[in-house]
Amino acid sequence: MTDNNSHNSLSFILKFEDGLDAKYKQWAQEAVEDFAALFPEFKNNFKITKQSPRFSEEIINLLRKKNEEILRIYNAEHPDNPIPFDGEKFCQMFEPAADGKYEISLEKQLSHATDQQGYVDMQKLLRSQRAEVGFCESPQMYPFVQIAVFSGCGQGNVRGISGRHHIAVAAGTCDLVTKGMSKDECKRYFKEIIMHELGHSFDATHKERTDCVDNLGWHDTDPSCLMYEYAYTREAFARRKNKKNPFCNHCMESMRQNMRETWRLQDRPLQVLDDEKELPQKPVDLQQRREWRTFARQLAAKMQADYEEDTKSSIFCATIKQKDGTCTKISAVDDNISLSAKDREGHKIVPEQQVFKALVEKARKNGQTINFGNIKTPEFKARLLIACMEATPPMNPTNAPELNNEFYDSLGADSMSARRLKLLQRKTTAQNSSQTISEAQTATPKTAQRTPKNLTVRRERGR
Repeated sequence: MTDNNSHNSLSFILKFEDGLDAKYKQWAQEAVEDFAALFPEFKNNFKITKQSPRFSEEIINLLRKKNEEILRIYNAEHPDNPIPFDGEKFCQMFEPAADGKYEISLEKQLSHATDQQGYVDMQKLLRSQRAEVGFCESPQMYPFVQIAVFSGCGQGNVRGISGRHHIAVAAGTCDLVTKGMSKDECKRYFKEIIMHELGHSFDATHKERTDCVDNLGWHDTDPSCLMYEYAYTREAFARRKNKKNPFCNHCMESMRQNMRETWRLQDRPLQVLDDEKELPQKPVDLQQRREWRTFARQLAAKMQADYEEDTKSSIFCATIKQKDGTCTKISAVDDNISLSAKDREGHKIVPEQQVFKALVEKARKNGQTINFGNIKTPEFKARLLIACMEATPPMNPTNAPELNNEFYDSLGADSMSARRLKLLQRKTTAQNSSQTISEAQTATPKTAQRTPKNLTVRRERGR
Protein backbone atom coordinates (compact mmCIF):
# COMPACT_ATOMS: atom_id res chain seq x y z
CA MET A 1 0.00 0.00 0.00
CA THR A 2 2.98 2.31 -0.17
CA ASP A 3 2.96 4.78 -3.02
CA ASN A 4 6.46 3.89 -4.16
CA ASN A 5 6.38 0.21 -5.03
CA SER A 6 9.02 -1.82 -6.88
CA HIS A 7 9.20 -5.39 -8.12
CA ASN A 8 11.85 -8.07 -7.62
CA SER A 9 13.83 -5.71 -5.42
CA LEU A 10 14.40 -5.34 -1.71
CA SER A 11 15.26 -2.16 0.16
CA PHE A 12 17.03 -2.19 3.50
CA ILE A 13 15.86 1.04 5.12
CA LEU A 14 18.05 2.48 7.87
CA LYS A 15 16.13 4.64 10.32
CA PHE A 16 17.91 6.34 13.24
CA GLU A 17 16.59 8.21 16.24
CA ASP A 18 17.60 11.87 16.34
CA GLY A 19 20.81 12.29 18.33
CA LEU A 20 21.95 8.67 17.93
CA ASP A 21 25.71 8.29 18.33
CA ALA A 22 27.34 8.38 14.89
CA LYS A 23 29.20 5.13 15.56
CA TYR A 24 25.93 3.21 15.73
CA LYS A 25 24.80 4.71 12.44
CA GLN A 26 28.04 3.59 10.81
CA TRP A 27 27.94 0.13 12.40
CA ALA A 28 24.31 -0.39 11.36
CA GLN A 29 25.21 0.50 7.76
CA GLU A 30 28.13 -1.95 7.84
CA ALA A 31 25.97 -4.70 9.36
CA VAL A 32 23.45 -4.47 6.53
CA GLU A 33 26.24 -4.34 3.94
CA ASP A 34 27.89 -7.42 5.48
CA PHE A 35 24.57 -9.27 5.50
CA ALA A 36 23.82 -8.41 1.87
CA ALA A 37 27.33 -9.48 0.84
CA LEU A 38 26.55 -13.02 2.04
CA PHE A 39 24.12 -13.35 -0.89
CA PRO A 40 26.04 -12.32 -4.04
CA GLU A 41 23.41 -13.98 -6.22
CA PHE A 42 20.93 -11.28 -5.16
CA LYS A 43 23.27 -8.28 -5.24
CA ASN A 44 21.33 -6.68 -8.11
CA ASN A 45 18.12 -6.91 -6.06
CA PHE A 46 19.39 -5.22 -2.90
CA LYS A 47 19.31 -1.52 -2.11
CA ILE A 48 20.40 0.17 1.13
CA THR A 49 18.73 3.50 1.77
CA LYS A 50 17.70 5.96 4.47
CA GLN A 51 14.54 6.92 2.58
CA SER A 52 11.54 5.70 4.57
CA PRO A 53 8.29 4.71 2.84
CA ARG A 54 6.04 7.67 2.22
CA PHE A 55 2.26 7.69 2.22
CA SER A 56 -0.52 9.92 0.98
CA GLU A 57 -3.31 10.95 3.37
CA GLU A 58 -5.62 8.55 1.55
CA ILE A 59 -3.27 5.61 2.17
CA ILE A 60 -2.84 6.53 5.84
CA ASN A 61 -6.62 6.56 6.36
CA LEU A 62 -6.93 3.23 4.55
CA LEU A 63 -4.23 1.77 6.81
CA ARG A 64 -6.01 3.05 9.91
CA LYS A 65 -9.26 1.39 8.86
CA LYS A 66 -7.47 -1.81 7.92
CA ASN A 67 -5.66 -1.96 11.27
CA GLU A 68 -8.86 -1.31 13.22
CA GLU A 69 -10.69 -4.06 11.35
CA ILE A 70 -7.87 -6.62 11.64
CA LEU A 71 -7.46 -6.04 15.38
CA ARG A 72 -11.20 -5.92 16.01
CA ILE A 73 -11.48 -9.46 14.61
CA TYR A 74 -8.32 -10.64 16.36
CA ASN A 75 -9.31 -9.23 19.77
CA ALA A 76 -12.79 -10.71 19.51
CA GLU A 77 -11.23 -14.13 18.96
CA HIS A 78 -8.58 -13.60 21.67
CA PRO A 79 -10.26 -11.70 24.53
CA ASP A 80 -7.62 -12.91 27.02
CA ASN A 81 -4.75 -11.51 24.94
CA PRO A 82 -6.02 -8.38 23.11
CA ILE A 83 -3.78 -6.06 21.12
CA PRO A 84 -4.68 -2.39 21.66
CA PHE A 85 -4.78 0.02 18.74
CA ASP A 86 -5.51 3.75 18.83
CA GLY A 87 -6.32 4.91 15.31
CA GLU A 88 -5.99 8.59 16.17
CA LYS A 89 -2.54 8.12 17.71
CA PHE A 90 -1.52 6.03 14.72
CA CYS A 91 -2.30 8.90 12.35
CA GLN A 92 -0.50 11.36 14.63
CA MET A 93 2.74 9.39 14.26
CA PHE A 94 3.10 10.56 10.65
CA GLU A 95 4.94 13.74 9.77
CA PRO A 96 4.86 15.66 6.48
CA ALA A 97 7.75 15.05 4.09
CA ALA A 98 9.25 17.48 1.57
CA ASP A 99 7.27 16.00 -1.33
CA GLY A 100 3.90 16.63 0.31
CA LYS A 101 3.42 13.04 1.47
CA TYR A 102 3.94 11.67 4.96
CA GLU A 103 6.39 9.35 6.69
CA ILE A 104 6.15 7.80 10.11
CA SER A 105 8.20 9.35 12.93
CA LEU A 106 10.49 7.02 14.88
CA GLU A 107 10.61 9.54 17.72
CA LYS A 108 6.81 9.45 18.07
CA GLN A 109 6.79 5.66 17.95
CA LEU A 110 9.42 5.56 20.70
CA SER A 111 7.48 8.04 22.81
CA HIS A 112 4.41 5.84 22.52
CA ALA A 113 6.38 2.72 23.54
CA THR A 114 8.47 4.17 26.42
CA ASP A 115 7.41 3.48 30.01
CA GLN A 116 7.65 5.81 33.02
CA GLN A 117 11.15 4.55 33.88
CA GLY A 118 12.39 5.44 30.39
CA TYR A 119 12.63 1.88 29.05
CA VAL A 120 11.23 0.99 25.64
CA ASP A 121 8.63 -1.77 25.42
CA MET A 122 10.10 -3.48 22.35
CA GLN A 123 6.98 -5.46 21.51
CA LYS A 124 4.86 -2.31 21.71
CA LEU A 125 7.34 -0.56 19.43
CA LEU A 126 7.24 -3.41 16.94
CA ARG A 127 3.41 -3.38 16.94
CA SER A 128 3.56 0.33 16.18
CA GLN A 129 5.95 -0.36 13.30
CA ARG A 130 3.82 -3.22 11.98
CA ALA A 131 0.77 -0.98 11.93
CA GLU A 132 2.64 0.90 9.21
CA VAL A 133 2.04 -2.09 6.90
CA GLY A 134 -1.38 -3.04 8.24
CA PHE A 135 -0.04 -5.97 10.32
CA CYS A 136 0.64 -7.63 6.99
CA GLU A 137 3.61 -9.74 5.92
CA SER A 138 3.65 -9.24 2.17
CA PRO A 139 7.05 -8.77 0.52
CA GLN A 140 5.34 -8.17 -2.82
CA MET A 141 3.26 -5.30 -1.41
CA TYR A 142 5.97 -4.00 0.92
CA PRO A 143 9.40 -4.81 -0.58
CA PHE A 144 11.48 -3.51 2.31
CA VAL A 145 12.97 -4.32 5.71
CA GLN A 146 13.35 -1.31 7.98
CA ILE A 147 16.10 -1.33 10.61
CA ALA A 148 15.39 1.22 13.35
CA VAL A 149 18.13 2.00 15.89
CA PHE A 150 17.50 4.15 18.96
CA SER A 151 19.63 5.36 21.87
CA GLY A 152 17.60 4.04 24.79
CA CYS A 153 17.30 0.68 26.54
CA GLY A 154 14.71 -2.01 25.97
CA GLN A 155 12.58 -3.38 28.78
CA GLY A 156 13.87 -6.65 30.20
CA ASN A 157 17.35 -6.24 28.72
CA VAL A 158 16.03 -6.77 25.18
CA ARG A 159 18.62 -5.86 22.54
CA GLY A 160 16.62 -6.38 19.38
CA ILE A 161 13.27 -7.46 18.01
CA SER A 162 12.10 -8.31 14.51
CA GLY A 163 9.12 -8.86 12.26
CA ARG A 164 9.03 -9.54 8.53
CA HIS A 165 9.40 -5.89 7.57
CA HIS A 166 10.70 -4.21 10.73
CA ILE A 167 13.65 -4.55 13.08
CA ALA A 168 14.33 -2.44 16.16
CA VAL A 169 17.64 -2.38 18.04
CA ALA A 170 18.29 -0.73 21.43
CA ALA A 171 21.77 0.80 21.32
CA GLY A 172 21.50 1.69 25.03
CA THR A 173 21.09 -1.95 26.01
CA CYS A 174 24.07 -2.85 23.83
CA ASP A 175 26.14 -0.25 25.69
CA LEU A 176 25.29 -1.91 28.99
CA VAL A 177 26.00 -5.51 27.96
CA THR A 178 29.28 -4.72 26.16
CA LYS A 179 30.97 -2.99 29.08
CA GLY A 180 34.54 -4.17 29.36
CA MET A 181 34.77 -5.15 25.68
CA SER A 182 37.17 -3.51 23.25
CA LYS A 183 35.82 -1.09 20.64
CA ASP A 184 36.17 -3.75 17.92
CA GLU A 185 34.27 -6.27 20.05
CA CYS A 186 31.50 -3.75 20.79
CA LYS A 187 31.21 -3.07 17.08
CA ARG A 188 30.99 -6.75 16.16
CA TYR A 189 28.48 -7.43 18.94
CA PHE A 190 26.20 -4.62 17.76
CA LYS A 191 26.48 -5.63 14.10
CA GLU A 192 25.68 -9.25 14.94
CA ILE A 193 22.49 -8.19 16.74
CA ILE A 194 21.27 -6.56 13.52
CA MET A 195 22.34 -9.55 11.43
CA HIS A 196 20.63 -11.96 13.86
CA GLU A 197 17.37 -10.01 13.57
CA LEU A 198 17.72 -9.92 9.79
CA GLY A 199 18.04 -13.70 9.98
CA HIS A 200 14.59 -13.82 11.58
CA SER A 201 13.13 -11.46 8.97
CA PHE A 202 14.29 -13.87 6.26
CA ASP A 203 13.24 -17.07 8.08
CA ALA A 204 16.73 -18.44 8.71
CA THR A 205 15.11 -20.61 11.39
CA HIS A 206 11.60 -22.01 11.26
CA LYS A 207 9.45 -24.91 12.41
CA GLU A 208 10.03 -26.98 9.26
CA ARG A 209 13.68 -27.47 10.22
CA THR A 210 14.47 -30.40 12.51
CA ASP A 211 17.49 -28.64 14.01
CA CYS A 212 15.59 -25.63 15.40
CA VAL A 213 13.80 -25.00 18.70
CA ASP A 214 10.96 -22.62 19.56
CA ASN A 215 12.34 -20.47 22.38
CA LEU A 216 11.29 -16.79 22.10
CA GLY A 217 11.06 -17.41 18.38
CA TRP A 218 12.61 -20.19 16.30
CA HIS A 219 16.36 -20.58 16.83
CA ASP A 220 19.16 -22.86 15.66
CA THR A 221 20.61 -25.52 17.96
CA ASP A 222 24.14 -25.05 16.57
CA PRO A 223 26.07 -23.16 19.31
CA SER A 224 28.44 -21.62 16.74
CA CYS A 225 25.66 -20.19 14.55
CA LEU A 226 24.45 -16.59 14.89
CA MET A 227 20.86 -17.89 15.01
CA TYR A 228 21.61 -19.97 18.12
CA GLU A 229 18.94 -19.53 20.82
CA TYR A 230 21.53 -18.02 23.19
CA ALA A 231 23.39 -16.09 20.48
CA TYR A 232 23.65 -12.92 22.56
CA THR A 233 25.57 -14.45 25.47
CA ARG A 234 29.27 -13.65 25.71
CA GLU A 235 30.14 -17.34 25.40
CA ALA A 236 28.31 -17.66 22.07
CA PHE A 237 29.73 -14.32 20.92
CA ALA A 238 33.27 -15.57 21.60
CA ARG A 239 32.67 -18.78 19.60
CA ARG A 240 31.90 -16.73 16.48
CA LYS A 241 35.02 -14.56 16.74
CA ASN A 242 36.93 -15.96 13.78
CA LYS A 243 34.01 -17.03 11.61
CA LYS A 244 33.90 -15.37 8.20
CA ASN A 245 30.19 -16.13 7.95
CA PRO A 246 28.41 -16.13 11.33
CA PHE A 247 25.48 -18.16 9.97
CA CYS A 248 25.56 -21.95 9.56
CA ASN A 249 24.95 -23.54 6.16
CA HIS A 250 21.40 -24.56 7.10
CA CYS A 251 20.43 -20.99 7.99
CA MET A 252 22.03 -19.68 4.79
CA GLU A 253 20.06 -22.15 2.71
CA SER A 254 16.82 -21.28 4.51
CA MET A 255 17.35 -17.56 3.88
CA ARG A 256 18.16 -18.12 0.22
CA GLN A 257 14.98 -20.13 -0.19
CA ASN A 258 12.99 -17.42 1.59
CA MET A 259 14.44 -14.70 -0.64
CA ARG A 260 13.54 -16.66 -3.75
CA GLU A 261 10.11 -17.95 -2.78
CA THR A 262 8.72 -15.33 -0.37
CA TRP A 263 10.43 -12.16 -1.56
CA ARG A 264 10.66 -13.50 -5.13
CA LEU A 265 14.09 -12.06 -5.72
CA GLN A 266 15.78 -13.00 -8.95
CA ASP A 267 19.11 -14.73 -8.51
CA ARG A 268 21.70 -16.15 -10.91
CA PRO A 269 21.01 -19.90 -11.06
CA LEU A 270 23.63 -22.18 -12.55
CA GLN A 271 21.89 -23.85 -15.49
CA VAL A 272 23.12 -27.37 -16.23
CA LEU A 273 22.74 -29.01 -19.65
CA ASP A 274 23.79 -32.26 -21.29
CA ASP A 275 24.20 -30.85 -24.80
CA GLU A 276 26.69 -28.14 -25.77
CA LYS A 277 24.35 -26.99 -28.55
CA GLU A 278 21.91 -25.76 -25.89
CA LEU A 279 24.41 -23.20 -24.57
CA PRO A 280 23.83 -19.48 -25.34
CA GLN A 281 25.47 -18.45 -28.59
CA LYS A 282 27.78 -15.79 -27.20
CA PRO A 283 31.47 -15.57 -26.31
CA VAL A 284 32.47 -16.04 -22.68
CA ASP A 285 34.15 -13.06 -21.01
CA LEU A 286 37.67 -13.29 -19.60
CA GLN A 287 36.64 -13.37 -15.92
CA GLN A 288 34.13 -16.19 -16.48
CA ARG A 289 36.70 -18.13 -18.51
CA ARG A 290 39.14 -17.89 -15.60
CA GLU A 291 36.52 -19.07 -13.10
CA TRP A 292 35.55 -22.08 -15.22
CA ARG A 293 39.22 -22.88 -15.86
CA THR A 294 39.89 -22.96 -12.11
CA PHE A 295 36.91 -25.26 -11.56
CA ALA A 296 37.88 -27.67 -14.37
CA ARG A 297 41.56 -27.83 -13.36
CA GLN A 298 40.70 -28.52 -9.72
CA LEU A 299 38.28 -31.25 -10.81
CA ALA A 300 40.95 -32.82 -13.04
CA ALA A 301 43.36 -32.85 -10.11
CA LYS A 302 40.80 -34.59 -7.89
CA MET A 303 40.23 -37.18 -10.60
CA GLN A 304 44.02 -37.58 -11.09
CA ALA A 305 43.46 -36.90 -14.76
CA ASP A 306 45.01 -34.78 -17.52
CA TYR A 307 43.56 -31.36 -18.36
CA GLU A 308 43.24 -29.92 -21.85
CA GLU A 309 41.60 -26.62 -22.86
CA ASP A 310 40.57 -25.30 -26.25
CA THR A 311 41.81 -21.73 -25.85
CA LYS A 312 40.72 -20.81 -29.40
CA SER A 313 37.04 -21.52 -28.71
CA SER A 314 34.78 -18.49 -28.12
CA ILE A 315 33.21 -20.35 -25.19
CA PHE A 316 35.01 -22.09 -22.36
CA CYS A 317 35.76 -25.65 -23.47
CA ALA A 318 37.95 -28.14 -21.57
CA THR A 319 38.44 -31.90 -21.54
CA ILE A 320 39.45 -34.05 -18.58
CA LYS A 321 41.22 -37.23 -19.72
CA GLN A 322 41.40 -40.09 -17.23
CA LYS A 323 43.93 -42.92 -17.27
CA ASP A 324 41.29 -45.49 -18.31
CA GLY A 325 40.57 -43.50 -21.49
CA THR A 326 37.36 -41.86 -20.27
CA CYS A 327 37.01 -38.22 -21.36
CA THR A 328 34.76 -35.67 -19.67
CA LYS A 329 34.02 -32.48 -21.59
CA ILE A 330 33.06 -29.23 -19.85
CA SER A 331 31.64 -26.39 -21.93
CA ALA A 332 30.41 -23.17 -20.34
CA VAL A 333 29.11 -19.70 -21.09
CA ASP A 334 28.47 -17.36 -18.15
CA ASP A 335 26.15 -19.24 -15.74
CA ASN A 336 25.41 -22.09 -18.16
CA ILE A 337 27.36 -25.33 -18.29
CA SER A 338 27.16 -28.42 -20.45
CA LEU A 339 28.64 -31.73 -19.29
CA SER A 340 29.28 -34.77 -21.47
CA ALA A 341 31.54 -37.81 -21.45
CA LYS A 342 32.80 -40.66 -23.62
CA ASP A 343 34.40 -43.99 -22.75
CA ARG A 344 37.67 -45.23 -24.21
CA GLU A 345 35.84 -46.59 -27.28
CA GLY A 346 34.24 -43.21 -27.95
CA HIS A 347 30.76 -44.21 -26.81
CA LYS A 348 28.72 -41.48 -25.16
CA ILE A 349 28.24 -41.98 -21.40
CA VAL A 350 27.03 -39.91 -18.46
CA PRO A 351 29.78 -38.13 -16.47
CA GLU A 352 30.83 -39.67 -13.16
CA GLN A 353 29.03 -38.76 -9.94
CA GLN A 354 32.02 -36.82 -8.60
CA VAL A 355 31.71 -34.38 -11.51
CA PHE A 356 28.16 -33.49 -10.44
CA LYS A 357 29.22 -33.27 -6.79
CA ALA A 358 31.97 -30.80 -7.68
CA LEU A 359 29.53 -28.73 -9.73
CA VAL A 360 27.03 -28.46 -6.86
CA GLU A 361 29.87 -27.49 -4.51
CA LYS A 362 30.89 -24.73 -6.93
CA ALA A 363 27.32 -23.43 -7.10
CA ARG A 364 27.00 -23.48 -3.30
CA LYS A 365 30.29 -21.60 -2.90
CA ASN A 366 29.06 -18.90 -5.32
CA GLY A 367 25.70 -18.66 -3.57
CA GLN A 368 23.86 -20.12 -6.57
CA THR A 369 21.20 -22.76 -6.94
CA ILE A 370 21.16 -25.47 -9.62
CA ASN A 371 18.68 -25.19 -12.46
CA PHE A 372 17.94 -28.28 -14.55
CA GLY A 373 18.08 -27.08 -18.15
CA ASN A 374 16.84 -29.00 -21.18
CA ILE A 375 18.44 -32.28 -20.08
CA LYS A 376 17.47 -35.23 -22.23
CA THR A 377 19.19 -38.11 -20.39
CA PRO A 378 17.35 -39.53 -17.33
CA GLU A 379 20.59 -40.86 -15.80
CA PHE A 380 22.16 -37.40 -16.14
CA LYS A 381 19.18 -35.91 -14.29
CA ALA A 382 19.43 -38.56 -11.60
CA ARG A 383 23.13 -37.98 -10.89
CA LEU A 384 22.68 -34.23 -10.77
CA LEU A 385 19.75 -34.60 -8.38
CA ILE A 386 21.75 -37.01 -6.18
CA ALA A 387 24.52 -34.42 -5.90
CA CYS A 388 21.96 -31.79 -4.84
CA MET A 389 20.28 -34.05 -2.28
CA GLU A 390 23.58 -35.25 -0.79
CA ALA A 391 24.98 -31.73 -0.39
CA THR A 392 25.31 -30.35 3.15
CA PRO A 393 22.75 -28.97 3.62
CA PRO A 394 20.75 -30.39 0.69
CA MET A 395 20.28 -27.98 -2.21
CA ASN A 396 16.82 -27.27 -3.57
CA PRO A 397 17.28 -27.17 -7.37
CA THR A 398 14.78 -25.73 -9.82
CA ASN A 399 13.08 -27.68 -12.63
CA ALA A 400 14.29 -30.99 -11.18
CA PRO A 401 12.39 -34.16 -12.15
CA GLU A 402 9.67 -35.43 -9.85
CA LEU A 403 10.68 -38.62 -8.05
CA ASN A 404 7.83 -40.87 -9.10
CA ASN A 405 7.46 -44.32 -10.66
CA GLU A 406 7.61 -42.90 -14.16
CA PHE A 407 11.01 -41.33 -13.55
CA TYR A 408 12.38 -44.41 -11.77
CA ASP A 409 11.18 -46.60 -14.65
CA SER A 410 13.06 -44.37 -17.12
CA LEU A 411 16.28 -45.15 -15.23
CA GLY A 412 15.85 -48.92 -15.46
CA ALA A 413 15.28 -51.61 -12.87
CA ASP A 414 18.99 -52.20 -12.22
CA SER A 415 19.96 -48.55 -11.96
CA MET A 416 22.27 -47.76 -9.04
CA SER A 417 21.16 -44.13 -9.27
CA ALA A 418 17.51 -45.13 -8.87
CA ARG A 419 18.30 -47.10 -5.71
CA ARG A 420 20.36 -44.22 -4.36
CA LEU A 421 17.58 -41.72 -5.03
CA LYS A 422 14.99 -43.93 -3.34
CA LEU A 423 17.16 -44.12 -0.22
CA LEU A 424 17.55 -40.34 -0.19
CA GLN A 425 13.81 -39.92 -0.75
CA ARG A 426 13.00 -42.23 2.17
CA LYS A 427 15.47 -40.38 4.37
CA THR A 428 13.85 -37.05 3.55
CA THR A 429 10.36 -38.46 4.17
CA ALA A 430 11.44 -39.91 7.53
CA GLN A 431 12.91 -36.58 8.63
CA ASN A 432 9.72 -34.75 7.70
CA SER A 433 7.58 -37.32 9.53
CA SER A 434 9.77 -37.03 12.63
CA GLN A 435 9.35 -33.25 12.58
CA THR A 436 5.56 -33.57 12.25
CA ILE A 437 5.37 -35.96 15.23
CA SER A 438 7.58 -33.65 17.30
CA GLU A 439 5.35 -30.67 16.55
CA ALA A 440 2.20 -32.63 17.44
CA GLN A 441 3.69 -33.64 20.80
CA THR A 442 4.74 -30.12 21.75
CA ALA A 443 1.84 -28.06 20.38
CA THR A 444 -0.86 -26.75 22.74
CA PRO A 445 -4.23 -25.18 21.93
CA LYS A 446 -3.29 -22.10 23.97
CA THR A 447 -0.13 -21.49 21.96
CA ALA A 448 -1.95 -22.02 18.70
CA GLN A 449 -4.59 -19.50 19.69
CA ARG A 450 -2.17 -16.78 20.72
CA THR A 451 0.08 -16.91 17.70
CA PRO A 452 -1.94 -16.22 14.54
CA LYS A 453 0.23 -16.14 11.45
CA ASN A 454 -0.46 -12.54 10.51
CA LEU A 455 0.31 -11.20 14.01
CA THR A 456 3.46 -13.11 14.94
CA VAL A 457 6.25 -11.13 16.61
CA ARG A 458 9.73 -12.36 17.32
CA ARG A 459 11.51 -11.32 20.51
CA GLU A 460 15.07 -11.78 21.67
CA ARG A 461 15.93 -11.45 25.36
CA GLY A 462 19.32 -11.24 27.02
CA ARG A 463 20.24 -14.40 28.87
